Formats: sequence, C-alpha cells, structure tokens
Amino acid sequence: MVRTVLVTGASRGLGLEFSLQYARKGWRVLAATRTGALPAPLTSAEDVAAVKLDVTSETDCAALVSDFEARG
Repeated sequence: MVRTVLVTGASRGLGLEFSLQYARKGWRVLAATRTGALPAPLTSAEDVAAVKLDVTSETDCAALVSDFEARG
C-alpha cells in the first residue's frame, strides 16, 4: 500500500521541501499550490500530483473534499 500525503504550500519553502522529501521516500504526494501547477523541482519527481488549493478559499477547500471523496 502506497502512503499518500497532502502538502499545502508546496510551491516554495518548507512545503516544497516536505514534498520533495516525501517523494524521495516513495510516498504519493498531493502537492497543493494556489495555482494548481507543480513548481519546477517537483515536475521530475515520481508520483507527485498537483492540487489547486488556496486555504483561504471555501470553494477550493470544498472542491478538494469532493475530489477526495470521488477518489475513495
């Protein structure tokens, strides 16, 4: 079973570093950024998916919950 982690603020700083570290250890990473685009350092990482999430947006948060529910 592959472990999955959601990392907020994955476009820079600690969020980016956490995303890289989890990816290197074989985790599936859902990298949340305000734009929904992966930053350059994560584009070559395996099993990393971009998630659009502005934590101050109720719409983005609700969409993420719906996406998770659809994935099971």
